Amino acid sequence: RVAKQSGTVIPFPDRSSLVADWSDYKAGPKDTPPEIAMEKSYNYKEDVQAMKILRQTM
Repeated sequence: RVAKQSGTVIPFPDRSSLVADWSDYKAGPKDTPPEIAMEKSYNYKEDVQAMKILRQTM
């Protein structure tokens, strides 16, 4: 990369500072536990039934 005005070479940023180390991660008070996050919260069949009822009322 080269600056347009001055012509100096701009070095690429060091990638090691961008890589996160998740091995020592501790969950905070607002983090959702994985068991709750992976629960199925959308039921397709109930939604289809609700849409059918909604269309009939229109």
